[in-house]
Amino acid sequence: MPPCCAQFNYFCSIVRSEAERQGIAVEVATFPPTAGASQVEAALSSLHARNATAVVGCTRAQDAISIVRQLVQLDWTPLATMVTQAIDTTVYANLMSRGFWQGAYVIGQSAWLPELPGEGTLTNLTASAFRDRYYDAYGVFPSEQGAGEFAAGVVLVDAIERAGSLETDAVAAELRRTVLKTVYGTVAFDSATNMNSMDSLVGQIPAPNMSASQPLQTTPNLVFPLITSGEAITNGFLHFPTPSWATRQCRYE
Repeated sequence: MPPCCAQFNYFCSIVRSEAERQGIAVEVATFPPTAGASQVEAALSSLHARNATAVVGCTRAQDAISIVRQLVQLDWTPLATMVTQAIDTTVYANLMSRGFWQGAYVIGQSAWLPELPGEGTLTNLTASAFRDRYYDAYGVFPSEQGAGEFAAGVVLVDAIERAGSLETDAVAAELRRTVLKTVYGTVAFDSATNMNSMDSLVGQIPAPNMSASQPLQTTPNLVFPLITSGEAITNGFLHFPTPSWATRQCRYE
């Protein structure tokens, strides 16, 4: 939940098929994109009544935030809450920076995280350095779309330089041959679809600090190992199961 486009429905169908293959029972409840609080609460209440132990949401940022807020209202703490296209966004990061401790522990899939290792071949920027420069310039943290668009520009510049021309066919030919390290990861294109072939990442907003006087971490840690050059890369560990709302409120407030 919620079904908002064909891409998300396809992604959710894969998740459901894999869960069932692993012997995990799947219960489904949906609400429309940008649904009101009552609709989100009704969907979650339905899952809770059916003894669901974890919540997986095919979401965008606002829907994921609504899920978290309604879980608080229901005083229901699933073992894990997992969402898509949310915890790595500017919307979520800005909310966390304003003290949204309820948003911690949420697990999310992302195409990009600032914790990606390595640096760009042309820019000599790491992903974290790009994040910091972006924040210094605009006062907000970049989303994965922002990093991707920056990398796309770098890829195009690289192809133009290698082609030594602005002629379309020459640049296109160099783009097809691209294998370039960027702040978004290593960009390369397959011959069938010209789609960038990169691993999805799994992040989690870490636990709040023990004191409310300490700022919340607003960006997720990379918690599922990214295998690169034979080495498993993470910068945090997965918190599981999620502690109760009462425990978390006591800890932070």
